[in-house]
Amino acid sequence: MIAIYLRVSSEKQDEEMQINAIKRILTEEEFKNSKIYKDHGISGSTENRPEYQKLLFDVISGNIRKIVCYEWSRLWRDLQEQNRVFKLLPVYDVQLQSVTEGYMNGIDDELKANMLGALNQHERKRLIRRTLEGIARKKKDVEEGRDIWKGRGKDKKLRKRPAKKV
Repeated sequence: MIAIYLRVSSEKQDEEMQINAIKRILTEEEFKNSKIYKDHGISGSTENRPEYQKLLFDVISGNIRKIVCYEWSRLWRDLQEQNRVFKLLPVYDVQLQSVTEGYMNGIDDELKANMLGALNQHERKRLIRRTLEGIARKKKDVEEGRDIWKGRGKDKKLRKRPAKKV
């Protein structure tokens, strides 16, 4: 069986672009007979993703012959987890194909995957840093009366504060 893995890291995103691109590289028959695993709103930096774990269980169970994803960063943004699974796939004779990187075959592709994995992991860390810096800047601006919270996020009621009169 072919497994299709889709992931977006934010609730504001959807998987439509990924699935359309995957449909273009698979035959209609392959797509129709594949199983879709979809983690929505979960970072690729964690292995604790329900559908990702089901996918790995199905690999180990011998039910999967090929995994297709849009790009390897959809599967992983953690180099250690990527390397762990890359070692696992050949043991169970599972191919890995992505729309953007193609097939994972041999040591040259392993090198490419490690380089991309390191870049993906680095980008995740940069994104976290930029987000935290933005939040700190916003908090300072609110405290100094230059801005107000617009009420985004799960704790929006806790973060809403009236604007200070200038």
